[in-house]
Amino acid sequence: MIATLEKIACEEGLPFRYGKWKEGNVLADDEPDGRWLFQNGYVNGTFGLSSDNSIDITYNVNLWLWADSQLSDLPEKRGPELLDLNLQAIRLYKRLSMYGEVSRATFVEGINLFDRNLDGINLVFTFTPFDLFTLC
Repeated sequence: MIATLEKIACEEGLPFRYGKWKEGNVLADDEPDGRWLFQNGYVNGTFGLSSDNSIDITYNVNLWLWADSQLSDLPEKRGPELLDLNLQAIRLYKRLSMYGEVSRATFVEGINLFDRNLDGINLVFTFTPFDLFTLC
């Protein structure tokens, strides 16, 4: 799962990081200006064994697309930037659907996150990759 997210981030020209929410605050301090993708939490999901001995895995995905902002940003500046973040988040979601089945996503905007003042879009959904595992 992480490799797929890294690949998609790379295709979009975004740095990719993952970890717990509080680690995001620390990681944000060392990122260059711009946007990046963050998987909130570690890999988790469900799996089951099918009749043909393959494993069906469904991952829980909790992605944040973050961008630098200023505490003093007014709605005239922040609104268009959040819209652009939303559009890029949708592109990332659609790109992920090329690698597996994605559920409907919930999303929320966040503003002035962390010490660095980031704006972001959080997408939460499940992902079942097309490439399944086979047990010997």
